[in-house]
Amino acid sequence: MAESVDDELRELREKAYGPGGELTAAEAERLEELQARARGTAPARAASTELEAGHHDEAPAQASRTIDPPAAGSTVFREPESLDEPEEGTDTEPADTRAASAGLRGISKRRWFPFAAVAVALLLGFGAGFAVFGQSVVRSIALSIAVGAEQAALEEAGDYDPGSITPIGQSHGATVWNATRQDGEMQCVVITRDTSEANGCHPTDQIEENGFWLGTSLDIPETEGSPAGSLDVSLVRDVDGDITMVSRFWTADRWDWRAQYTASELAYIDRIESETGIPGETLQIVGYDDETPIWLEYTGMGTCILVAVIDGVDRACTQYADEDVTLEIAGPDGTVTRYQVTVSSSRGPLLTIERVPAPGVDTGIDDRTGDVEP
Repeated sequence: MAESVDDELRELREKAYGPGGELTAAEAERLEELQARARGTAPARAASTELEAGHHDEAPAQASRTIDPPAAGSTVFREPESLDEPEEGTDTEPADTRAASAGLRGISKRRWFPFAAVAVALLLGFGAGFAVFGQSVVRSIALSIAVGAEQAALEEAGDYDPGSITPIGQSHGATVWNATRQDGEMQCVVITRDTSEANGCHPTDQIEENGFWLGTSLDIPETEGSPAGSLDVSLVRDVDGDITMVSRFWTADRWDWRAQYTASELAYIDRIESETGIPGETLQIVGYDDETPIWLEYTGMGTCILVAVIDGVDRACTQYADEDVTLEIAGPDGTVTRYQVTVSSSRGPLLTIERVPAPGVDTGIDDRTGDVEP
């Protein structure tokens, strides 16, 4: 128990305003009463109690002003005057009610202000970050940190415009990038995984005109718990206009690309793979010359036409996928066979075969078969 009113008031204030302080309802009421007495005013609760009890003949303020004098050497604590005394010319609530509520407000403000300030700062920080940069940029920054070494290696290789290589996402251990070439004239999608890389590029103006779309694929080797397959990736724009990726992973048990070819066609594919290193799944038959299949290869940047001849594989390519491609092969007798593939967005690739006789040879053309006859 406190030895005097001043000691009790001091203990209650330390408990209320000190670190981790907390008062019971009875202690809070007692503190309000002592503080009011120290100021020379009556607590609101005491005044109302006396009125309810029927003491109408006594002024509540007079009863409350009878206080014990402070002990010798003690200090009387007072609340800041700004909370107790109104400015001149203003009407305020009674002093006793104001004193009681001020004490409670002081406790509440001191206890909650640091936590509220931290919470507001965090909310403002996150809100400003997403408002200024957007979620996609924030994610891109986080991904750039994770693949920083790989990004530096791509920059050092010099295959793309400096500073244009941006990570878009990851799938099956591979990282997908967006980059440009030729000072931004070409848009590219790039897939990297360990030392493997695949890319597909297209003119920027055509992409923006026809709708942003870039695609390529990369073979993914078998790993523990995951079968081998092909990762197909496309870059498109989302509803906000940001570039995002769409990916599909094909495994042999879901789709076997070799099943669409005959045994003789697969023999041609095996020969092309062994002599050129071109993956068989990137090849497509565009037509036949007699019994010889004519192949198209989509490199991601352009289109190539391939023909497996007796002594090798002849190949011709274009820079862009929408350009016509022509391959000429000279026969043993000097006859030149010209293979031309015309690309059309409405009907796909169209193959035209033309034979040109050797110079100085008098020949004719069979009007039924189109064959060149001596």
